[in-house]
Amino acid sequence: VAHKNRSDPQNNVNTKKEQDSRQKNSQKIGGSQDISNETSEDAKQAEGKQPDLRNKRLSKSLEDNIKLFCSIFKNDATFILRTFENRYLPAAKCAIFYFDGMINTEVINENIIQPILRSDLRNCIDDQNLLDELQNKVIVANQIKKFNDLQEIVLEVIYGDTLFLVEGYDEALIIYSKGWQTRAITEPEASKVVRGPREGFTESIMINLSLVRRKLKNPNLSIEFMEIGTQSKTKIGLCYIEGIALEQILTELKKRLKSIEIDAVLDSGYLQELIRDNPFSPFETVGNTERPDIAAGKILEGRIAIFVDGSPFVLTVPYIMAESAQANEDYYNNFIFASFNRLIRNISVILSVSIPAVYLALVTYH
Repeated sequence: VAHKNRSDPQNNVNTKKEQDSRQKNSQKIGGSQDISNETSEDAKQAEGKQPDLRNKRLSKSLEDNIKLFCSIFKNDATFILRTFENRYLPAAKCAIFYFDGMINTEVINENIIQPILRSDLRNCIDDQNLLDELQNKVIVANQIKKFNDLQEIVLEVIYGDTLFLVEGYDEALIIYSKGWQTRAITEPEASKVVRGPREGFTESIMINLSLVRRKLKNPNLSIEFMEIGTQSKTKIGLCYIEGIALEQILTELKKRLKSIEIDAVLDSGYLQELIRDNPFSPFETVGNTERPDIAAGKILEGRIAIFVDGSPFVLTVPYIMAESAQANEDYYNNFIFASFNRLIRNISVILSVSIPAVYLALVTYH
């Protein structure tokens, strides 16, 4: 039977067709593998095109530095570049970078560009140390920092400051020029009082910290900053009074905050869920408030306030159950009425929990 199948021409034709189809299928599979390999290689090349700030440094060439920052923010239409030089000192070739809408244009025009363009720098500064001379004698700004780390420079520019570069220097000046619009300080809608301050926190972390510092004029008031969020780089502020806040609680809080791995923190509620003692507990373990007077009172009692940039709610830790029976006006009214009101609240909580149970026990008792 095997000999007959080998000599049969019809079987030979079928065998050839099967071999041809197998070759075509193998070519298709190989082709798809080549396509997938090409796709993966293109993805790797695309990833390679993204600038790695850790491996890049500033150059002494102003043109190279301009190309570097333009490549980093190439897809952002709000990124502004302005080059200029002094009419009397051609060596003073400068460039500034900033984001439109994030800065105060008056600071840039009147305190940076005009002094450099109109001043006669030939006799008043040393062109051998031009960057420091411009920082100390020409630029009018209340806060100027010198950087050479590219990652720090990018973060400062994104946060609303102005980058200043000079030809021949591999260092940069970061000039304070923040000027974005913020909400006015008003009384919180959810925490209105009859007697007491009429101000509340806003979405600006620096304004919120100033509201608390204005109430606590204490040199022991400590404020520490950190950043959380791999994409958002949200600024977080810890506010406490050194010597009153417990050191072990502060250490544990910093440990929990540093262990958070998240893309973005858009509100303090993100942190409230991530640092609480028992995530599945129905009871509050982290306090929050929109009022500066309450936050200042908690800090005076030894608690730690957590400020989140972009959120009007300030967190306070640790949180105890007794705070649930406290009201905003308890500290502003007569202590007799305040104590009586707190007593009524506590009794109401106990009765609201126990009366239904007592009623059911009386009704179902045989």
